[in-house]
Amino acid sequence: MKKLGYLLFTIIVLVTLIFFTITLPIGSSSHDLIIHSYYLFIALIALWYRKWLFHTVYLLISIHIITDLIAHNAFPMHSLRSSLSQVVIAILLFFILKQRDESTKAHQSLIGSMKLGLAHCEIMYDEHNKPTNYRFIYVNQSFANLFNLVIKDFIGKTIKDIIPNTKQEYIDGFAEVANTGVPSSAMNYSTALDKWFDTVAYSPKKNQFAMILHDITDRVKLQEALDLEHQRVSRLVGSTADIIFEIDLEKHFKSIHGKGLEKLHLKAEDFIGKKILDVFGSDGVHRDKMYQRALEGEANIYDWQIEIDGSIFYFESSISPIFDQSQNVIGAVGVSRDITEPKNLQFKLQNSYKSLQNIIAGTGAGTWEWDIKEDVLYFNQRFADLLGRTLEDISPLPADDYEKFIHEEDYKRVKQVILSVIDKTIESISLEYRLKRSDGTYIWILDNGKVMAWDEEGNPLTMAGTNIDITSIKETENALNQEKIKAETTLLSIGDAVISTDEEGKILVFNDIAQSLTGYTKEEAVNQPFNVIFNIVDEHTHKPLPNPVDLVLKRKEKVSISRHAILISKDNERYLIEDSCAPIFDENKNLIGTVLVFRDVTEQALKQREIEYLSIHDYLTGLFNRRYYSEELAKYDHESYYPLGIMNIDLNGLKLLNDAFGHETGDIALKQIASTLLKSCRTKDIIARIGGDEFAIILPNTDEEEIASIKCNIQNNIMHLKIENVHYSLAIGYAVKDNSHISIKDILKRAEDDMYKRKLTEGKSMRNQAIKSILNTLTDKYSVEKIHSERVSQYCKRMGEVLDLRTDEIKELELAGMLHDIGKISIPDAILDKPASLTEEEYHIIKQHTDNGYQILRAADEFSDLAEYALSHHERYDGLGYPNGLAGEDIPYFSRIISIADAYEAMTSNRPYRKSIGKNNAIKELIKYSGIQFDPELVKVFIEKVIK
Repeated sequence: MKKLGYLLFTIIVLVTLIFFTITLPIGSSSHDLIIHSYYLFIALIALWYRKWLFHTVYLLISIHIITDLIAHNAFPMHSLRSSLSQVVIAILLFFILKQRDESTKAHQSLIGSMKLGLAHCEIMYDEHNKPTNYRFIYVNQSFANLFNLVIKDFIGKTIKDIIPNTKQEYIDGFAEVANTGVPSSAMNYSTALDKWFDTVAYSPKKNQFAMILHDITDRVKLQEALDLEHQRVSRLVGSTADIIFEIDLEKHFKSIHGKGLEKLHLKAEDFIGKKILDVFGSDGVHRDKMYQRALEGEANIYDWQIEIDGSIFYFESSISPIFDQSQNVIGAVGVSRDITEPKNLQFKLQNSYKSLQNIIAGTGAGTWEWDIKEDVLYFNQRFADLLGRTLEDISPLPADDYEKFIHEEDYKRVKQVILSVIDKTIESISLEYRLKRSDGTYIWILDNGKVMAWDEEGNPLTMAGTNIDITSIKETENALNQEKIKAETTLLSIGDAVISTDEEGKILVFNDIAQSLTGYTKEEAVNQPFNVIFNIVDEHTHKPLPNPVDLVLKRKEKVSISRHAILISKDNERYLIEDSCAPIFDENKNLIGTVLVFRDVTEQALKQREIEYLSIHDYLTGLFNRRYYSEELAKYDHESYYPLGIMNIDLNGLKLLNDAFGHETGDIALKQIASTLLKSCRTKDIIARIGGDEFAIILPNTDEEEIASIKCNIQNNIMHLKIENVHYSLAIGYAVKDNSHISIKDILKRAEDDMYKRKLTEGKSMRNQAIKSILNTLTDKYSVEKIHSERVSQYCKRMGEVLDLRTDEIKELELAGMLHDIGKISIPDAILDKPASLTEEEYHIIKQHTDNGYQILRAADEFSDLAEYALSHHERYDGLGYPNGLAGEDIPYFSRIISIADAYEAMTSNRPYRKSIGKNNAIKELIKYSGIQFDPELVKVFIEKVIK
């Protein structure tokens, strides 16, 4: 309809112009106005009906020229010029409008073919002037495709016609753009289409807007996938043991991940935005250089190390440049891996390899290779050296020639083993045999080898191996074998019993002492289980004791048997034994057996127990000793034992008994006293000998009355006992502690003081009586001595009378003569009764009677003054006598008298070893030794006034 309106309007204008052109006078202003109106009409034709443009121009020109020709009767140049300008204008308009149409067409084609959706819309309002919808004026095909529709489905329709549930916020947004003219852009999700769009909106005119939609659903989903992948990669990278990092062109860390950071005791925050030198200082210089090379476009691998808490960690890193699309470096990415463990392993392997190289070099091994098909052997220089030959002489070498080097005693064995390897009976060679050197001597070698290659049919192609010189080892083995034989011989002949077993406890070695103690022969024991042969029980409980071999095999360490182990032999003999059992290990520390060494300690144990017994007992009496007494006294000094009695006892005259009859008699006396005390006391009492002649008794829970009763028992039991005609006499004192306020020391002192008080009164009487008993014993035992003592006593009495001594002095001298030889009581009977002359030793013994007599007499107060006379009666006037070599007046006066009387009586009496020499000869002897042996003045008195 619009085009039809344009057409009618154009025709009317054209007809009007032609009419006025013809009707108006030429040259008039109206006519010129019409002519100029042609230009406007041409423009309208050009705009609306461009294909008729030139036709219209030709028509107008023709009309203009014809009308001008008719009016002027001449060719109208002016009209021609105007017409030409009209043609030019028409041409210009034609090309201008054509260019515009082409541009418009191109623009429309572009919009229609663009991949982005384009829509031109108009906002719709309600009665309150609020936007409620918008209508589509134009959409391109891409826009329609987004909705799976065609263009005509949109034109003239509203958005709610297309998408009924369109959100009001979208309509409000587009209305704001249409009203304000301010463009907007946003990313939206369409629930109805399940698509994401990038939306750009602008307003081409009031209340209208154009929108451009870009379907970015795939991009959004890709981004989501990328985000998920990024999270996964981040978690993966974060959990990797490596360190993954990225740096920028300034070598700043952009990112860094990985658990390897934990070993550095660092976090990602310690790196981000910093350079390697900022983090590690001078330790990062090498890595900084590597980063620089990467940023220069060079990928590289490098190692680095760091010390953390005293330990060195090693890392292997790689770093590569990151390029943009123009291949410009924009950064670098790297990975650092902890290689501490493999590095340390590498160091160990290197050390092991060096050690292996050293070991191989140290072993001096020769190598060989046998080409079995060609039957030729090849050797190295070391093997040639072993044989004392040059390498050229023996490599290569026909196998038959090699056999000539093998010792004839070893050849068959070597050959058999090689054939077994070739036949696959065994896998490898390991042989010791002898090879002949160039000088004719032989060396021992250890040959190890195996087949290195087989053909398809299973036939060997090559063998290879090593030869090691073991000559010195074989020599050592021989020496060790000799030592082993010696050791076994020693083991079998050792003073202790020895049993050796294998790892199963079966007996391998069984020496003679073991046979003797167990009662089994070697033949019976070897290969038998140890526990069959060796049976031990506890000394006290008689229960079986653990098997020492089983213990060692289980514990793999040395064990010792109980100190109270009794070995029961095959014949039921019992031995108290001591033993130790030790494991036997091979060179690889593998347990291969045990060795048991044991001995009979029955006698030793008895001695030990005797020692233990004697440590607390008096060896002579069997009573407890002073040490034990002191220990027990401290223990019993407790309220639970109060009243506590302490008794001290002294054997009066023990020294006198020892001096008179010898220590054996004194020992017998002590034993009899000990026996009497044991009989007289209770079992709970502690009886001890605390000194030579002293005894002490601890009496727990004993009051004064009870302890007095025990003392009375002791005295009654001792009353009728005597030894060598000497009655026993005991000095007994006691005290009682009945509370803790009294010191035990005070109690001991009271008991001791009480004993000494009684010893003073009772001891003196006993010693005096003992002297008389000793003399009676001596004279009763030896009749010669009795006669001799009585005669000497009479001679002394008569000397005192003629010397005009006082009566008491005469009695003292008479008694001294009677007791002068009392010391002979301690001289053995064999010497006193000997019929022959005495030996020098016997004479030395008999000379001791003066000393003995002195000790005996000095012990008794009644006779103590006579002791000096008895001691010196064998001194000589010239000083050559005994025991002290006194001379002249230094010899006691009574001793000089006794010496003369003793000598004269001896010479005039018969003795076992000689007969009397008679009175006259005796007088001559006295005269002869007067002034030498005897006092000359007293000899003269004795001869003239006593015996004549």
